[in-house]
Amino acid sequence: MSDEITVTITRDKAFIMSKTAATLIMDGEEIGKLKNGESIEYRTTAGEHDFYAKALSAISGNKVMDLSDGDTIRIKMVVAGWVVTHEKKS
Repeated sequence: MSDEITVTITRDKAFIMSKTAATLIMDGEEIGKLKNGESIEYRTTAGEHDFYAKALSAISGNKVMDLSDGDTIRIKMVVAGWVVTHEKKS
């Protein structure tokens, strides 16, 4: 049995920094970039992972998540910087 899972990473559409791509970092490695309103599916292993998003001088700060297959990581740029939430598959 494989511990590999698929999670969805979604960047909510927002006006703030809408022209700037978000760089996605998981466990210290860049895993992709998201433009405003985009989503990607990412394959990783089940369990705890460090995640953050950054763009220019805005960095979300590390968020440790216990990821399971089908979970969603949602990022949104607001005036104070990135907001990162983890939604467990229901």
